[in-house]
Amino acid sequence: MTTISLKVPEALDFRLAQIAEKRGSSKSELIRSALERMVAKKPVQKCSCLSIASDLIGCVDGPADLSHNKKHMKGFGAWESGYLLTRGRWSLADACLVKMVELHEDSMVMTLDVDFLIYRRHGRQTIPVLMPPE
Repeated sequence: MTTISLKVPEALDFRLAQIAEKRGSSKSELIRSALERMVAKKPVQKCSCLSIASDLIGCVDGPADLSHNKKHMKGFGAWESGYLLTRGRWSLADACLVKMVELHEDSMVMTLDVDFLIYRRHGRQTIPVLMPPE
């Protein structure tokens, strides 16, 4: 069996001790049984990029037409964002995401597209990406 350590507030520890004593079990047995019941109620679900990012969709402030209005791409240099590294073969959607991480320094791109490992922002800075392991 694996050991897990956790901190609980004193009031919760007191309550756990009371319940465990009443049942004639240890606090560990009580917590283990509660966790097993909780886990049994929730079936394991496969994770998708959409489910991971669902709370992020629409949370970035900016122009609503960023993905299709070319005026937002003004000054978006070819070299600055890795365009030359990809020999000019990138989509407007990719370019918009790169522009977004240039405008919002603390943002990250969630993608399955390995090209984002090549693209650069502000000249030579790598773009923070979140992608599933290979």
